[in-house]
Amino acid sequence: VLCIMILVLLVGCSLKKDNSTGKSYSTANMTVDEIKTNDEKLPEGSFSLYVQDVFKITNRGTVATGDVMVGTVKVGDKVQIVGNGRVLESKVVSIEKYKNKGDSATKGEMVGLLLEGVERDQVSRGDVIATPGAVSNHTEFVAAVYAEELEGKGEMNSLTSGGDYTYYFTVGDTTGTIKIDGDKIDAGQIGTATIKLDKAYGFNTGKTFYIRQNGRTLGRGKVLEITK
Repeated sequence: VLCIMILVLLVGCSLKKDNSTGKSYSTANMTVDEIKTNDEKLPEGSFSLYVQDVFKITNRGTVATGDVMVGTVKVGDKVQIVGNGRVLESKVVSIEKYKNKGDSATKGEMVGLLLEGVERDQVSRGDVIATPGAVSNHTEFVAAVYAEELEGKGEMNSLTSGGDYTYYFTVGDTTGTIKIDGDKIDAGQIGTATIKLDKAYGFNTGKTFYIRQNGRTLGRGKVLEITK
């Protein structure tokens, strides 16, 4: 009987139930490194780039800069610009690298993409440029969340449901609401949370993000399931 009771307790501790979906998510075996490692799920052969800056070149068009996160992009490729709840169709006219042009760019390279038929105000920092259909806009998801152990004498940290936090996705950020299973995650601990963003971003499951407040990073997270 004692063994059965212990088993029940262990199972109950390892499964975190999300109240909005009714599903349970296991975080007991997750490590901090797993949460910090981005392994965003994209279709095989896809390309993605998170926009860091945008500018207009007279008589040429709009250029978006950023690091290639996944895959390879080539001149002439059709792409979608995803973010802020909208999707724009475009084509890569040219690829600018450091002090030279290129026919293609691969994961890890910082590049500028000259985009066909796109105005400067139609692209924003934090948008995703990707292979058509690879990434969609989302505002709600379930995540594994780690509360950082803050440096500094006597400082304590915990993440709480309803906390006033900002959520950073690579280069873009937005506010939102958070509902934590158990209502709180103490420093150094991992838990499960449902997050609703105030602004739609383009991402898939496996995407990592930061949780910040007043200029300090309080936590890290990884998207487990997208609900909206």
